[in-house]
Amino acid sequence: MLSIIIPTLNEEKSLPTLLDCLKSQNYKDIEIIVSDGNSTDKTIDIAKMYKCKTMVSKKRSPSSQRNEGVKIAQGELILFLDADTLLPSNFLQEVIDEFNKRRLDVAGFYFTLNSDRLIYKIGSIYGYIMCYILSKMHPISIGAAILVR
Repeated sequence: MLSIIIPTLNEEKSLPTLLDCLKSQNYKDIEIIVSDGNSTDKTIDIAKMYKCKTMVSKKRSPSSQRNEGVKIAQGELILFLDADTLLPSNFLQEVIDEFNKRRLDVAGFYFTLNSDRLIYKIGSIYGYIMCYILSKMHPISIGAAILVR
């Protein structure tokens, strides 16, 4: 099983898009855990509507919320995703197949920012280049998407 942990804080606008994206994936052996930082909007209600496991963290910190989510995760693999992440179709199956084929324990992902604004396009390219260069010296990943065994 794959446990998907999503740290959230007032993500009522982004969360449904990600959850729809996850539900449309070919890989279905998943549990989704929304680890919330005590949102003041309808984030938790939306997560429950999608039948996600939910928990509210006393500490508003994505890393802390990820760690809290792990405590209730049932999967042998854990995928951490930010709430505003969108995945290509069949992403989960392809990533898990490659992860297992290479016998990895951890993996990070390159991503692009979904915006037509020039500053975000430049930031996306800069981030991609920096992660690539730095990964040659030391393992690195952006917290927006990390897969661990």
